[in-house]
Amino acid sequence: MDKFLLLITLLLYGLACSKDNSDKFSGLHKTPSELFRESDTSDPDIIYVGNGYKDEIKEGEFKLLKCYYEHKTKVSCNISINENINPDVSTLVLLDDESQVVAHNRVQLLPSKHMIKIILTEEILLKEIYVSSNPDEKITIEQLPSEPDLETQSDFWLIACSYETRTRFSCSFVGQPDLSKLVLTDTENTVLESESFSVSVIMDRIMIEFDGSDMLATKIRANGNPIDVENLFNLCPQNWLLIPGDPEYETSNFCVMKYEASNDSGVPASKPGESPWVDVSQIEAMSACESLGDNYHLITNKEWMTIGKNIATLNTNWSSGSVGNGTLVRGHTDRMPANFCPADSLDNCAYIEESCTCSEDSEKFSQRRTQFLSNGETIWDLAGNTWEWTSLAVTDKPAPTGDSWFFHGDSEFTDSASLPVNELIPQIAIDNAWTSESHSIGGYNPGEDYILSAVLRGGNHFHSGKAGGLFSMYLRRSPSFASPEYGFRCSMMIQ
Repeated sequence: MDKFLLLITLLLYGLACSKDNSDKFSGLHKTPSELFRESDTSDPDIIYVGNGYKDEIKEGEFKLLKCYYEHKTKVSCNISINENINPDVSTLVLLDDESQVVAHNRVQLLPSKHMIKIILTEEILLKEIYVSSNPDEKITIEQLPSEPDLETQSDFWLIACSYETRTRFSCSFVGQPDLSKLVLTDTENTVLESESFSVSVIMDRIMIEFDGSDMLATKIRANGNPIDVENLFNLCPQNWLLIPGDPEYETSNFCVMKYEASNDSGVPASKPGESPWVDVSQIEAMSACESLGDNYHLITNKEWMTIGKNIATLNTNWSSGSVGNGTLVRGHTDRMPANFCPADSLDNCAYIEESCTCSEDSEKFSQRRTQFLSNGETIWDLAGNTWEWTSLAVTDKPAPTGDSWFFHGDSEFTDSASLPVNELIPQIAIDNAWTSESHSIGGYNPGEDYILSAVLRGGNHFHSGKAGGLFSMYLRRSPSFASPEYGFRCSMMIQ
């Protein structure tokens, strides 16, 4: 009898393991690394935080790390979650100062990657919070300094500060701000001269902006102990850029190569003056990026769209100086020269002669190789120069189909199960009708039918028509296809 029970147990265990393994490769929306993975070392369900791996967090679940008041009507919570989704805030349980549950219709819950904002729409004092599936893991919410601590009308306390661009940061606060009390110090704890920065109050934030020098603050105080100024820009490697996340694409802040990847002895590098690393397949590009470390990967299509939307919604990237009017900057796409060119170390050298040398001919606006970002950064060749692989590969494609180039303005696109239209062009472009060829945002070629079609973006140096532009998408190649016209760039997840 014991042997019979043992046999049944082993059989059931084998079936469970078989199901687990088959689940890893199910679904239509898989990247090649997931489809061709030989080990589970990069399993997206394992969340890397700090210096070690957290316990496995299943899809849809998340773990609260720290919650604190930013001001009287806003609480922020840092979370750990599967990197591909936003948190399910319906599972949050909020407790007030009397340990009573606060109904969700009394607050506004704003989820984003790695952060949940709780807006208090009425007078409530939140004390604790937990996820319904883990009632034993209550988080005590860090409170603001109490009003009696503010001795005079001009006393105030800084709550949290973070850089918005490389030369500007802002702080939340409580009390009535007296800007003369602000003291800023640098990495060596030296007090910065007030002449090196300007200070203002905008809405409920204190804004501090520097004059463009390298003299930046790392700590600031008004009353009490100094607090750190969070600077995510410093988390990106040299010649990489901080990209603001976008809820539409479920992205949090991440780092990306400023330049197209070049080949530094078999290692992808982001350097000016170097030719792009081309003649590489999507699978090879993914492997190259992952060789940089645990948090590195080939840029995803959602990350591409996050950057592209940021660029397309900035006036300075349009020929008219107004979003949606004129043409969107499309990079080196005019076949002059009829090959790709290295990026320049000077961002203002964004136009080129036929010899790839620097030109200041701004009359060629649409051929500008630099695109500006909302945080003051500048990225090179996201449009034009070489096609760039993303990590996405799909088994079905948005309509229309066929080996031809289409514009949304001419042929309305339809979602597929693997690729919604807003991951091809941003919804704001569709809503505001700047999707025609005259806007130069790029076209869509579904290509031939493959079992798996890899996603190329951005056009290259000889695609001056529908194929050229920031949002160009080419689905005519398999993940193993390589070409002298195809390059890539890597991204890095910020922990």
